[in-house]
Amino acid sequence: MHCKSCALVTSSGHMTGSGRGAEIDRKECVIRMNDAPTRGYQRDVGQRTSLRVVAHSSMQRVLRNRHELLNSSQNTTFIFWGPGNYMRQDGKGLVYNNLRLLKQMMPKLQVHVISRLKMLDFDDLFKKETGKD
Repeated sequence: MHCKSCALVTSSGHMTGSGRGAEIDRKECVIRMNDAPTRGYQRDVGQRTSLRVVAHSSMQRVLRNRHELLNSSQNTTFIFWGPGNYMRQDGKGLVYNNLRLLKQMMPKLQVHVISRLKMLDFDDLFKKETGKD
C-alpha cells in the first residue's frame, strides 16, 4: 500500500466535536487503530478506512462488533498483531485461531498478521525509542 497522503486516526473518542471527518475522508489512505467506530461519528472522524491495525487486546471487541467493523469494510485491509502466544499458528494461538475462523466466514476479508520476528523488531524499536521494556 502506497499513499501520497494519509490520515491516521488513533482513537476516535479524542476527536469528538472536531468536525474533521471530511478532511480525513479526502486523504488517499485512512488508517484506523483497533475497534474505534466510525458509524455515528462520521462528521468528526470520517467514514472511509483503508487500513485498520488491530491489537490482540481488541480482538474480542472486533468480533463482537464484526457487523459494523468487518461487513462494511470489504475494501479495508486488516493487520492484527500481538504477542507470540496469542498469534501461534499451531492451534494454541487464541487470536490466530479466531482470525482463521473469521477468514472462513468472510473469505474476501483482507487479513494479515505481524510475524513473530517483526514483533521482536517492533519491541526492540519501542525499547530504543522510549527506554521502556
